Amino acid sequence: MNREDWLKTAEQSMKSWIVAEGYAYPAQTRISCGFPKASRGRNHSIGQCWTSKASSDDTAEIFISPTQANPARVCDILLHEMVHATVGVDCGHKKPFIKLARALGLEGKITATVAGEALTQRISTMLDTLPAYPHAELHPLDGLKGPKKQTTALLKVECGSCGYIARVTAKWIDSVGAPICPCNGEAMSCQP
Repeated sequence: MNREDWLKTAEQSMKSWIVAEGYAYPAQTRISCGFPKASRGRNHSIGQCWTSKASSDDTAEIFISPTQANPARVCDILLHEMVHATVGVDCGHKKPFIKLARALGLEGKITATVAGEALTQRISTMLDTLPAYPHAELHPLDGLKGPKKQTTALLKVECGSCGYIARVTAKWIDSVGAPICPCNGEAMSCQP
């Protein structure tokens, strides 16, 4: 079972919870593990629902961020996005959204809900019927930035023995050499 199959299976279970509250869940949905719009380090969206009007085949599209790997958390994020798909994305986080989200057990700030105690138990019971979530947490910015760049005219120099730190311009290092550590008389080395 791949991630999308797993998410679709969880959706099918949670769909019945929405229907039990008297709502009609959309007939056509797609769920993917992928970055929500503008979330690659620019904001902290962990889920997003796109209206079926945006899809050429009239399908609501839900994205769960690959930065999330805890299956219980993934399910409460998915349920939040399923509420958007149910009441309409154009509703935002207004009264119809709030009413269904709270009825299902989503708590906290309405734009960043989490499962309450009863919903946590309900999700836990559902997870007992699913295999492990086939996903590992993704850290999108780790390793992509490289070493921290020097942003000032003063270079940081550090003693390799005692850790003493000083700052000096490149001109002085080039003309007379690195500063000497006052503790042990060793030449200090530049740090990025």
